[in-house]
This record gives sequence, structure tokens and C-alpha cells, in this order.
Amino acid sequence: MTLASKCQYLTVNTDDTTPFVIFKTASYTYLGALISNDKMSSQVKNRTDGKALQLRKFTSFLTKNSDCPYNVKYKVWNGALNAAVLYSCETWITNMLKSVENPYLSSPKQMLGVRNRTCGDLVHIETGLPNVKRFS
Repeated sequence: MTLASKCQYLTVNTDDTTPFVIFKTASYTYLGALISNDKMSSQVKNRTDGKALQLRKFTSFLTKNSDCPYNVKYKVWNGALNAAVLYSCETWITNMLKSVENPYLSSPKQMLGVRNRTCGDLVHIETGLPNVKRFS
């Protein structure tokens, strides 16, 4: 098999015979996730830093709805914040997840109404949520 056979394309229902060129790039956005040649830990940090707005929105939600039941808070956290922060985590081939641990753990602490200095292991036990390293 030659290399040229892997570089062909097919057009359907068109007479277009114009060839196209594939260019090399330093980064690529695939399904909203930026993929680049940077260190994986810096890619994860950039991804997490970009989700700070979702964390602030969740904090605002908790402030405005402080008397709602925990299961409602959990559903909002899991559906909105957790999904945004951990989106594309299956592509993170690293165990350097310090930049993800803080937003991942601070929001359940807010849901429980405990201090930020509360031990993370205690929060995991109380909420039943897995450690963020489970997702890597």
C-alpha cells in the first residue's frame, strides 16, 4: 500500500475535481477541545482556566438557591459544571491534574456548605463523588 492511497478523497454527486491541500498546524480544536503539541499538563490547565466562568455561575446559582435540596444542587453541578470542567478528560494522558482538582473539589464543598479548607477525602466520602484522578 502506498502513502498516496491514504491521501485520497471521494466526492459524491458533484463534478468538482479541484484538489485540496492539507496544512500542518500547531493546534487544532476538535469538538470544542483544543489539541496541541504543548505539554499535556499545560493543556489541561488552559482548558480548566477557560471554565472559570462556569464555576462562577455555579457559585451564583448556589447563592441564589441556598435552600434547595442537595440532589437538585448535585444535578445542576453534574449537568453543567462537572460536564464543562471534565469535558474531553478521556484525552488527557497525564496524571498532573492539580489544575482540575481545585474547581472539581471546591464546588462540592460549596454544595455541602463547608469551608474551602475541609479535607478533600472527607468531601469525597460525604458526597460519594470519585476523585478527579479516576477520570484520567
